[in-house]
Amino acid sequence: MNPAKADLKGKKILFIASFYPPVASTNVPGAMRTIKFLRNIENGECHVLTTPPVMPEADSALKHLTLPVNNEVIHRVADFDIFKVLLSIRARLKAL
Repeated sequence: MNPAKADLKGKKILFIASFYPPVASTNVPGAMRTIKFLRNIENGECHVLTTPPVMPEADSALKHLTLPVNNEVIHRVADFDIFKVLLSIRARLKAL
């Protein structure tokens, strides 16, 4: 069964994906969810905002995929863990 592709009609779309190839085997479901969306989009500009790779491409559980999947632009940015920042602030306040 082949689903019909979604027509973006020239619009831009941003995917924010915590898990995007290359990934370990435990992160495959999250990465495949984004890839399935990207495969079924046409006539638009897709961007993926994700974290830097945590492993080499050769060790990835999805090494059989070639990126970009559907001409998307991949933006890799450093992750920011707000919870770690809040814990750090709490520790400093307790030390006062």
